[in-house]
Amino acid sequence: MIVVLLSAFFMGAVGSLHCVGMCGPLALSLPVVSANNAEKFAGTLLYNLGRVTTYAVLGAAFGLLGASFSMFGFQQWLSVGLGVAILIYLLLPRQAVYVNGHIFFQKIFAVLRKQLSSLFKKK
Repeated sequence: MIVVLLSAFFMGAVGSLHCVGMCGPLALSLPVVSANNAEKFAGTLLYNLGRVTTYAVLGAAFGLLGASFSMFGFQQWLSVGLGVAILIYLLLPRQAVYVNGHIFFQKIFAVLRKQLSSLFKKK
């Protein structure tokens, strides 16, 4: 029983770091400094309702996606395959997939980087 409680505590502690990093800046950017109490309450309520609703919808969507993998029967093979890929990446970090003498993903990232930099220059 104590192991379950300690696990829940540490999961909450790690989750709170996510909340501070992701939700904290958003909450600090709410325009409630010059608002009266009713406007502060309404703004904070709308922010939290939107945040909780978004997390619930995303959780349901990914849950349904995971359930569909389970229904197809290849979830076990997919998880084993991805686990092996992660282990290979960790054990052989200097190895890369080469296509025509170039790293395959490097070309894709170069195109994305070029497009994103042009968007940032416009602003």
